[in-house]
Amino acid sequence: MATSILQLGRVTQKCLTATTYCRIFCANYAKKIGGPGGKMSAQPVKKAKLEVETDANKLTRFCCGANIYTTGTDPELKPDSEYPEWLWELRLDRQPPDLSELNPEDYSYWRRLRKMAIRQNNKLIRVTKMKTR
Repeated sequence: MATSILQLGRVTQKCLTATTYCRIFCANYAKKIGGPGGKMSAQPVKKAKLEVETDANKLTRFCCGANIYTTGTDPELKPDSEYPEWLWELRLDRQPPDLSELNPEDYSYWRRLRKMAIRQNNKLIRVTKMKTR
C-alpha cells in the first residue's frame, strides 16, 4: 500500500510515516468510557462477601453453602448408611497415587509410567547439555 501511495507523487515517505503514526493514535477505534471527554472510568465491581455460618448446631445438621438457588434452604445431612459406599473410598490427597498403587492393566498406569519416562529423559538431556558446554 505504501508503494502505491508513493507512486502517486504527492506523498513522500516522511509524510507517510507521520500520517501513519498520527492515524494510530487518533483513529478512535474504541469507544471512550464515561462522559463527553472520556475522563471518567468504569466503576469497579464490588464483590459480595458471604457470611460465615457460626452456629454449631446448624453446621452439624446441614450442608452449609450447598444451596445454589436464591430461595430454599441448605440440604440436611443424612446418616452415613444412606450414602453410597464409593463416597467413603474417594482419594482426598492432592498428590497423584504412587505407581505401586495403580493397576498395571489400567490406562492410567501406563500414562503415568510414560510421563515419568519423559521427565527422566528430559533430565538426562539437560545434564548432557550442561556437560558439553
